Amino acid sequence: MIDQQQHAPVVQAAAPGVISDPPIRQIIAKVATSFGLTPADLIGQTHRANVVRARHAAIHAVRTAKPHLSLGQIGRAFDRHHTTILHALRKMESEGVPQPPTVLTGAPSRNGAEA
Repeated sequence: MIDQQQHAPVVQAAAPGVISDPPIRQIIAKVATSFGLTPADLIGQTHRANVVRARHAAIHAVRTAKPHLSLGQIGRAFDRHHTTILHALRKMESEGVPQPPTVLTGAPSRNGAEA
């Protein structure tokens, strides 16, 4: 028999279109900020390359921090189908996790001149 109270947070997190688990929201917000984006950008439908890279990094961060969540639960947090989450995770396995851009001020360029 399933203890309803024990599984209530998982059921709430699985509600379509709602990110009800604050730690997931915090992970998404932190990754979005590090990429210079908003959480809405990562959850939105845009396919711009910089947003997709950040979204994939956030998916990886959520999967790493919460390995007990199913792909479907992670997908609902990002408003994506579970197969999209699987694709993102597999792509990161082969290509590596995208890193936020760094601003190089005053760093030498390839030809040795100041940037």
